[in-house]
Amino acid sequence: MPWAELSPCPRALTAVFNLMAMAKVFDRVNIIDILCFTIPLELIQIVVLCWWLSAQILVPIANGTEEMEAIMIIDILRRAKANVVVASLEDKLEIVASRKVKMVADVLLDEAVKQQYDLILLPGGLGGAEAYSKSDKLMGLIKKQAEANKLYGAICASPAIALEPHGLLKGKKATSYPAMWNKLADQSECNNRVVVDGNLITSQGPGTSVEFALAIVEKLFGREKALELAKILVFV
Repeated sequence: MPWAELSPCPRALTAVFNLMAMAKVFDRVNIIDILCFTIPLELIQIVVLCWWLSAQILVPIANGTEEMEAIMIIDILRRAKANVVVASLEDKLEIVASRKVKMVADVLLDEAVKQQYDLILLPGGLGGAEAYSKSDKLMGLIKKQAEANKLYGAICASPAIALEPHGLLKGKKATSYPAMWNKLADQSECNNRVVVDGNLITSQGPGTSVEFALAIVEKLFGREKALELAKILVFV
């Protein structure tokens, strides 16, 4: 059916997106099966196509994750229409961040690792970074991501505490929280607030988290989209 002939009810469209959000980490074919019971086929085709083509991003969180960084990453990437999956490394969805802010993930990590992602991003926070580094499942997923030359990134403590010890910064330029620069094998680009080296993106801390997220938007969606969001956020 031609696009011009489609006049979907806004409430139906919202229902589709809500169902997508609830089921975003599950098998896409199964999602289509579920939707077909209640939503017109033409509308499903449009929404599923848009969802299928959107960037799939994993953001793990754990007790001790830096909340400013996590929220900036999730918020800005969702504003860019990326499909962001927030996964808890704990045994429940709720985590307590570094400044005692409670955050609720979409899924547990065990469920999230069953999928493939265009990008995996690690917020910082010392407790969070240590939890990432100790997670064999998460580190294994990021290693596969790097080997496939797919995007991955980290900010604050995570480049030094989670990526460096697992060889995920080998041959790469990177930065991290300034107090941890001495843990990086290559410190040549540490002074930069955001460092993009091929498929790796790193940044320094809470104060650089907006720049970090916008650099990721630029990498995924282009400079024009990043500038558009920067203006909406009154960042420029």
